Amino acid sequence: MNYKNLALLFMVLIFFGCASGVSGPNEEKKDDSAYRLQLSKSCPELEDYIKSVVLNENKYAGIYYGGTGAGVDAVSTSDSAGPGTTEQGASDQKDSATEYSTTNVQEEGVDEADFVKNDGSYIYVLNKGNFHIADALPAAESTLISTTAIEGYPTDMFVHNDKALIFSSVDYNVVKERFNQTDELDDSKMVKGQFYPLSYWRPVTKVTVLEISDRSSPKLERETYLEASYIASRMINDTVHFIGYSSAHEPFFYNGCIEYTDSTIVIPVDGFGGTDIGGTVTATAKAQLPISISGVCISRDEYLKLLEEMLAEMDYKDLLPKYYDIVYGADGAIQSQDIICSCENSYIPEVTNGKDVASIVSFDLKTGEFNSTAIIGQWGTVYASTDSLYFASYIFDYWVNALKGDKEKSEEYSTIHKFDISSSPDRAVYLASGKVPGQILNQFSMSEYDGFFRVATTENSDWLTGEGSKNNIFVLKQNDASLDIAGSVTGIAPTERIYSARFIKDKGYVVTFRQVDPMFTIDLSDPFNPKVVGELKVPGFSTYLHPMGDDHILAIGRDATDEGQVKGLKLSIFDVSNFHEPKLLHDIIIGENRGANSNAEYDHKAFNYFANKDLLAIPFSYY
Repeated sequence: MNYKNLALLFMVLIFFGCASGVSGPNEEKKDDSAYRLQLSKSCPELEDYIKSVVLNENKYAGIYYGGTGAGVDAVSTSDSAGPGTTEQGASDQKDSATEYSTTNVQEEGVDEADFVKNDGSYIYVLNKGNFHIADALPAAESTLISTTAIEGYPTDMFVHNDKALIFSSVDYNVVKERFNQTDELDDSKMVKGQFYPLSYWRPVTKVTVLEISDRSSPKLERETYLEASYIASRMINDTVHFIGYSSAHEPFFYNGCIEYTDSTIVIPVDGFGGTDIGGTVTATAKAQLPISISGVCISRDEYLKLLEEMLAEMDYKDLLPKYYDIVYGADGAIQSQDIICSCENSYIPEVTNGKDVASIVSFDLKTGEFNSTAIIGQWGTVYASTDSLYFASYIFDYWVNALKGDKEKSEEYSTIHKFDISSSPDRAVYLASGKVPGQILNQFSMSEYDGFFRVATTENSDWLTGEGSKNNIFVLKQNDASLDIAGSVTGIAPTERIYSARFIKDKGYVVTFRQVDPMFTIDLSDPFNPKVVGELKVPGFSTYLHPMGDDHILAIGRDATDEGQVKGLKLSIFDVSNFHEPKLLHDIIIGENRGANSNAEYDHKAFNYFANKDLLAIPFSYY
């Protein structure tokens, strides 16, 4: 349902007539301890670790400007359904509908934030900076009963019992003004080293909690500002788990240039608000660029020395992201602020993976408490079951090894960290880590079932061209603090990459694409010996797969020519009653070219299938 600029609500009455690879049991007991997380022993240890990462990134990356990017030792991926989106009405203070739509989620019992929510009695909508509540019954007489302004740009929310928790993005200046924050570096230090204040690039996600027992008059209960960008969130029972990331708050150089003696000569930056663009400039390119350098250049060694001096003046509280909290109660507004996660709940990876700080903040809507866990390293893709949360990061060390003159040692893989989210008090508690070759597309490429974790990945032998790619399915099992590969299928659809994946109980579905759309069916009934058992080739590709009972898969994606030229929007129904011989049962092409679009292609919450009515609703636009 997550489609803000709705051009058209497209409703389709479901037309219902309704590989190669190597697999085998391979309980890999190789030592993956290097990819585990270690709990920080103290704040000084955490501080020293972050400072060392900042310095090493700048030292080995000659092209890197601290504070302006993710670094060069890792490349990140981002987070993007199972149970039907029709739900039986729940009891409330008033009558509720016998059937009503809910957010399309991946796992039953694990809610996902959306900009529209429905509890069968009321409809909740975020629109143009406001939180609206409409009385939905009777449908012919539905009326808007309250509107509450939300600070910033509200994007998603949860509604649970008599609480609404709303996420919005706000400018850091709001925090500075409201909580009397000042820049950490004064003008004299800026002139000395030409470093910009630490706070310049801080992202902020605001969490607003409203008490809505009286739907006609919501009351503000809490405002929490988190120095983090939103990655994902999940709600299980009374607890909302927010996953966000920010970069360590390091100073960064500006308004001048740094000279390098290796592969680059000069990186010009004409200050913020100027017209020049910073970047790596070779001797040839430098002679061709009509730009002038402002300020006096300093050598690379001088820059690193200045950076080290600046970092020496900082402690862990300067480096780590903070929260700013206001709780409203009978005693008025109570403010507090601190780092988002304490040192004793922060984890350091055995293998350095960047200076980002990924935070898992758990809000208990029943008690009003929140707890947090942090990982120092690259942010990534999130999957959650009712008991576990998995955090996957993509690592590709080509640039680090290239800078060190050792390209042949480059490795492409994803680390996966497992956290227990069933504990009390509610907090993500680290359990185990593992490693698989390749990159994970999105949350639907991961699944937990019957004590095993399944994941689909794509590997590229040539990172720059994508040539030599291959696709894999891995089944992992936790052994103490390790997620070991118990079984795998590798080398699926060489030269292609995964466009969609779905795991449903002991079955898996993977769609790859380069010129045609092969759908592979994978038998996972024996997790130690998964097998590709079926393959179907059709033009185009699917980007999202949705179960229609046990025997059919409903898909949305794109049509394509036999040569692989992408065309219009495509809806398909696959018959998988014979798992070894999947068939295309129906398809419909909407639009002849790429001008036909739907957010449901890449956002599963915009895909709403009503099983009881054989009805699909998706947003649609054409240009």
